[in-house]
Amino acid sequence: MFRFIATIVLHFFAALYFLCRMKLANRAEDKTKEQRWRIGRKVVRGIAWRSGVRVHTYGEENLPEKDGFMMLPNHQGRFDGLAITCASERPLSFVIDAARSDIVLESDFMALTEHIPIKLDDPRDCLEGIRSMSERIDQGDNFCIFPEGGYERNHNTLQPFKTGVFHFLRKNQCPLVPVCIYDSWRVFNYERIQDAFKLVHVHVHYLTPILPDEYNGLTKAEVAGLVKSRIQTKLDELNSLYKGKKSLKNQ
Repeated sequence: MFRFIATIVLHFFAALYFLCRMKLANRAEDKTKEQRWRIGRKVVRGIAWRSGVRVHTYGEENLPEKDGFMMLPNHQGRFDGLAITCASERPLSFVIDAARSDIVLESDFMALTEHIPIKLDDPRDCLEGIRSMSERIDQGDNFCIFPEGGYERNHNTLQPFKTGVFHFLRKNQCPLVPVCIYDSWRVFNYERIQDAFKLVHVHVHYLTPILPDEYNGLTKAEVAGLVKSRIQTKLDELNSLYKGKKSLKNQ
């Protein structure tokens, strides 16, 4: 987290402005979902830019025209949610670890997006969180949830997917958008303090959506496998392109 801490210290007044703006937006009852998302996204993009992180977005044409879809990205580190926020012009809410929901700036942004915090070590709470997400998707909200459930220095490789994410899929019948995040682990992965100030390029690829006609009749494990295979294919493609470079720049 040194990169972001250093950014806040070096740009203290900008960080204070961002914090005040989000707090005011959270208190304003006349703000629409779209307005709140734009404010929060602008703050996140501003912090990322000042931190030396550049997020490149691909495949926006793959996003469904109608709201009420679920994004399913791979998980590499703490920057992943911010990368999705920087990339997405469409309002999103997140299902996140409750332990992270009280961090300064992050908690205010999550309040703007009306996130759903869940206790990862409490199966009942996780189930209730997924149920709440399901109800809001039916109402036209878009959600982002990480089916790997966490990360552990996995870099640009995938971990097992949690099938519970797909528990209410038959009820929702919503489009699933696999998302391949590439190189986000580099944001906080450095051996020397001076490396924390180097420019990092993070890539977010929206992949071909999986529609109800494609996943109806499949088990939760099979749906998870389908999402995972699409992300893995893109990761293999990017890893082949990467070939040992220190940073995959905008292609």
